[in-house]
Amino acid sequence: MATEIVVKEVGVVIGLGVRKEIGLGDIQAIVNNTYITVVEQLRGTPSAISGPPIHVTHALSEDGADIEVCIPVSDPTIGHAPLQARQITASKVASLTVHGSYEEHVFPAFAQLSSWVSSSGQTQTGPIRTIYIVSPVQTGDPSQWVTELQAPIA
Repeated sequence: MATEIVVKEVGVVIGLGVRKEIGLGDIQAIVNNTYITVVEQLRGTPSAISGPPIHVTHALSEDGADIEVCIPVSDPTIGHAPLQARQITASKVASLTVHGSYEEHVFPAFAQLSSWVSSSGQTQTGPIRTIYIVSPVQTGDPSQWVTELQAPIA
């Protein structure tokens, strides 16, 4: 179930992550694997995870997606391969929070958000960001998952 779309300003996000071209069915696996890799690299350092995982869909086709996964951390300089320091720019966004499974609720919400941007007279200025507020990493119960979709706008 999706909530109302709100327009808000979001700050810059700095973290560790990867950018890859993957199959559509591999998005959740790459987010989970990146999160695990970040946790392993932070072990024994003063840096800490400072926010929920984010993925940015740079390109999407029937064959796959070009995505960037970013795990916000307090000090991205401690990361090493295969991770890189990532920065997601500050922006004004149209935001839609979705509760529930990806297949039933989140995937249809992408169309809802894109339709709202078009019909509101806004211009989308960048790729949609997906923020995993409560994800399968925290609970296996899809009814508890909370995902925020953000479309940068002007």
